[in-house]
Amino acid sequence: MRIISKIGLSLEFMMAVRALRLFSVSWAVTCRCNLSCAYCSFANFEESELGFDQIASLLEQLRGAGMRILRITGGEPLLREDLPDLIRFARGMGVFTTIATNGILLPDKIEKYIGVEGIFVSIDGMERMNDMIRGKGSSSLAWKAIEAAKRNKIPACIAATMTSESIDNITSLVKSAFCQNVPIFFQPATAQRPFSSNKNIHFADEDTIRQACQLLCSLKSRYKNIVNSYSGLKYFSSGYRARTFRCFASTLFLRISPSGNVTSCSRSLPTQDIPNLVRDGVVSCLRRLRVPACNACTCASLLEANLLASGDLFALVNMVTQFFQRKA
Repeated sequence: MRIISKIGLSLEFMMAVRALRLFSVSWAVTCRCNLSCAYCSFANFEESELGFDQIASLLEQLRGAGMRILRITGGEPLLREDLPDLIRFARGMGVFTTIATNGILLPDKIEKYIGVEGIFVSIDGMERMNDMIRGKGSSSLAWKAIEAAKRNKIPACIAATMTSESIDNITSLVKSAFCQNVPIFFQPATAQRPFSSNKNIHFADEDTIRQACQLLCSLKSRYKNIVNSYSGLKYFSSGYRARTFRCFASTLFLRISPSGNVTSCSRSLPTQDIPNLVRDGVVSCLRRLRVPACNACTCASLLEANLLASGDLFALVNMVTQFFQRKA
């Protein structure tokens, strides 16, 4: 049934591309986090959170505007006690809903998330490396979260950030995930900390990223659990120069902060006149958004979506392959 559902979702995506209509929303429902990862700024970032009723009302409006996918992020979204209710509400409207989490709280709460379409668990390297970056004990807890998801038939995927330190762990991490039949998706750490103008000292330089992505391309032919497409990896390895796609951020895709601020993508820095869903309304926010003037796509998930929307052959083949190699 999952394959049939994904095929239907893919057809809707194609129609959304043609109509330039909202399709996917990434919503950071909290800035609170129970970790303090070396490359992340969320632990020091404060922003008020919308309540359940406010979010539910906005989700209804976003669904009316075309939203079909909701990716719930943070901070650590599982710190919100009402998260299961938010997911239930979104899924009740037919929205394909996933969670991005560090996994620490998931095993004890897994029954509340049965039925969710996917869980992305952050693991950046093998145990010693991951614990150095994300905190002592975080690796074993993340793997326990993946095991709990699999036991309850919830699709789980590793979200791995490639830092200057963790790149040496790529092959081992891919093999480890492959042995446990877990897909893995890679995101290079960016030069600036997320939602900050501060330099990210864990950013890997261009040559290092090039070598890492070339390695992933060679591993992908053998280890089919690597989710990134060849086109996406080659784009990163080119130093963000080999752009063959159109950016659909602000039309098909958008990002929402805990207080309801709306940006085109997760790499957009807040501005004084940033649209806010509560203050301005969904329709006004969608009208005010503009395609980011960044000339480069550093967000791996948005990059893959942009490649698909642009009709990239390798991205399309990769999507079909990912559909059918996972259990329905």
